[in-house]
Amino acid sequence: MAASPISFAGSAPGSTRRRHSSATHTSRCTCARSIKTSRSRRTYEEAWAGGGWLTGKSGWLWDTFSVGASLFTSQPLYAPADRDGTLLLQPDGDGFTVLGEAWAKLKYDDHELTGYRQLVDVGYVNQYDGRMAPNTFEGAMLTGKFGWLGYSAGYLTQIKLRNAETFINMSEAAGAGQTSDGAALAGVRVEPWEFLHVDASTVFAVDTFNTAFVEGKYTRTLSDDVKLSFGVQYTNQRSVGEALIGRFQTWNVGARATLEVHGASIAPAFHRTGSGNNIQTPFGRWPGYLKLLTKDFDLARQTALGVRLGYDLGRVGAPGVAVGFFFAAGMDAINPKNGHSEPDTREYDFDVNYAPSTGWLRQFSFRVRVGLVQQVGVPGCSQTSG
Repeated sequence: MAASPISFAGSAPGSTRRRHSSATHTSRCTCARSIKTSRSRRTYEEAWAGGGWLTGKSGWLWDTFSVGASLFTSQPLYAPADRDGTLLLQPDGDGFTVLGEAWAKLKYDDHELTGYRQLVDVGYVNQYDGRMAPNTFEGAMLTGKFGWLGYSAGYLTQIKLRNAETFINMSEAAGAGQTSDGAALAGVRVEPWEFLHVDASTVFAVDTFNTAFVEGKYTRTLSDDVKLSFGVQYTNQRSVGEALIGRFQTWNVGARATLEVHGASIAPAFHRTGSGNNIQTPFGRWPGYLKLLTKDFDLARQTALGVRLGYDLGRVGAPGVAVGFFFAAGMDAINPKNGHSEPDTREYDFDVNYAPSTGWLRQFSFRVRVGLVQQVGVPGCSQTSG
């Protein structure tokens, strides 16, 4: 049996009482179901949840100062106590409401300093907004650009995970127990030409590990309906300081080519991870090319191949509808602690999106995703999940 996360979301701007202030409300309803089977047992993860977020922000006072906040909520509609684990709700199946963003900004030309609770998207530190609410962070971030060079730098003390209502220290999220350390991060984007950009970032999580990441992408438009792009990326990750989660060093490389032709697309990709450890991603989603609905193909010594197919059905009379298929296979992974082989993994994802551009539904989007995961190499074990 296959699991199928189903979601719909809608948003509408609130009334503007002052020329430089705004409010936006977005609602979301999502269900997720996962079935895992083996010879001896079958487990289920299932829930329906409803919620959304309310965001308000001021304009710029003297073109220099601004404030804003976002309230996130996810409430159970159907959440059996014995089927927890969907990440739509808290680990005990309860709903949550949290002030995920509450920030103040100072601006000078193309440079902004943001303090307190905020969204961050710098390499391995990101929103991971795949359920009801995103990751958000406490700290200070400086962002801006000098012509074709953009930059981000800051220090984060805490993170609110996407299915939590409380913030915890960054080192605790990294797996270091009841510790109180934060993480420094910096990133740059170099975009000297429209067809080429390079992103580089580093995240130094105090006394746990450092992650360095670089990615380059080249895009060539061959005609109005034909586009070709190539991307490569490299990650280096290693323990630092007191190494509170253990000493390790590992790496990951990836490459992808994408061809878009008359609304259709095909994107083969490859990844390889070093044998020193699994890639650690406690602060967001892995930014690799083979991140699927349920699996990230970033395990120790794993080699992974995959392909994504897509088509815009608006080309054949179904405006707003897009379909996709994503397949990936990972092999030769090991348990980095003992060197034992891990099962080979294959995942098949099916995706249907509907985002009408006219009519009363134009503020809404609908998405159905189905993921099938197969694991081989462990006697008597298979898995279907989503």
